[in-house]
Amino acid sequence: MSRKIIALLLVLVMIVPMIASCGGEEKDKNEETKSTGTDVAETVENEFAEIDGYVEDLVSQSGTYGGETFTMLLNQADWPEEEEITGNLLDDALYNRIRDIEEYFEVDMVPYKTDGTGYETSGAQMADLVFQDTMAGSMSYDLVHANLMTCGQVMLNTGSIRYVEEMDPLDFSNKWWLNDLEDQFSIGGHLYFLTGEIVSNNFTDPACIIFNKKIAENYGLPNLYDIANAGDWTFDKMVEVSSVITPGSGTYSLITGGASGGLCFYIGAGYKIAETDEEGNPTIAPTLTGEQVDFIDKLASVIGDNTVTVTDMNELSYSGTNAQFEAMDDDVSLFLSSGIGAAASLRAYDIDFGILPIPKGTASQDKYISLSSAWTVAGVFFPKLLKNEEMTSTITEAMAALSDKYLRPAFYEKALKGRSTNDVESRRMLDLIYAAKRIDLADTYQWGEVVKVINEACMGEKDEVVSTYNGSAKFANTQIKRLLKQIEKQN
Repeated sequence: MSRKIIALLLVLVMIVPMIASCGGEEKDKNEETKSTGTDVAETVENEFAEIDGYVEDLVSQSGTYGGETFTMLLNQADWPEEEEITGNLLDDALYNRIRDIEEYFEVDMVPYKTDGTGYETSGAQMADLVFQDTMAGSMSYDLVHANLMTCGQVMLNTGSIRYVEEMDPLDFSNKWWLNDLEDQFSIGGHLYFLTGEIVSNNFTDPACIIFNKKIAENYGLPNLYDIANAGDWTFDKMVEVSSVITPGSGTYSLITGGASGGLCFYIGAGYKIAETDEEGNPTIAPTLTGEQVDFIDKLASVIGDNTVTVTDMNELSYSGTNAQFEAMDDDVSLFLSSGIGAAASLRAYDIDFGILPIPKGTASQDKYISLSSAWTVAGVFFPKLLKNEEMTSTITEAMAALSDKYLRPAFYEKALKGRSTNDVESRRMLDLIYAAKRIDLADTYQWGEVVKVINEACMGEKDEVVSTYNGSAKFANTQIKRLLKQIEKQN
């Protein structure tokens, strides 16, 4: 049996039980429901066959590379700990992706790992390595995998990376790349970095709502999944369904804070901070509209009300990095706004939870929009000098495609297995969340502290928000102009 068939079976083993076992006794009511597991298995197998076919087409167009070395500069995040199948979901997914690339293209995938710890150290170290390599003309790295904020912007500022939209055969219309890449990341009319399923952070960084099923049941809440699937999950609806909880009762409607505080709801309502003008340049609106101010007021009235929302866990005698999870485990709150990665962390607790998208501003909004904080977003970058541009672009596209085959199902299984049952409805929610992720360049670059102003206003500190925003926006646009001039000189 070939290694590819074994890998496919391993992924099917992860997904089919997750879906087929959902529903318990309800599942046995009719034959149509009984067939769900088989139908899903067939669908998944067909999707994987399409991905394999796509990668095989890439190979037929490029040919193989005769044992050429492909070096990735990265931190520990997206490389398996062991060069074998170990049973660790993410490690095995990364291992299978690497081995497939090596077999398809006849290359030797080699990691160049930094030894720094934390985003800033590793990011700064990687940026310096790429800059030094560019100055020396050594072409040591074929692809860079790094955090957007701490490494990506440094490499852009030093002229160490190239723009990528003309690299063939990268196809940004494929589902494994971040939606609306050009609109979200365009600088001077060009793209300098990419993100999507090719990096594992893609599956953990977007904001979401985690809800406590026990509290929802005790208060007789309607089916929240049905509301979300119907497109009616709005901020007003979230406030409405949680209004059955009496303020001051010791049970709260929402726990939130940090980047998943007010900002995620503001972005989720369809508002942007950095936008792209007609020339493909980022820009910050000079002032807030009346509609934006009204929505900020609405958020502040809920998030800033400490009888309804918890923003400081210390006030409830919870502390440390797991404070929010411990509180949810103690049934302190109905909702928790956090990154999706929190779902995997909650599995360590005795809590039955579900996942929902960040609510819309209005039901007429086209999609649920999920903010991905720049502190956690990773991407891939192409060094200014490449030894083989076609090889780099082809393998990058293939890696992204194979991530849809391996990384996505690995994370679905890791995130969605609750305390004692599998939650098929949350899988649908993840599809909604990933469909419209938003990464705001104002957050990535921290231009003028506009993001901080908006976030704090949404969380209740809204006095003088208009004048404070106007000053921050003016400074932010000055910083953007400086960056564009710097990039123009480099090119």
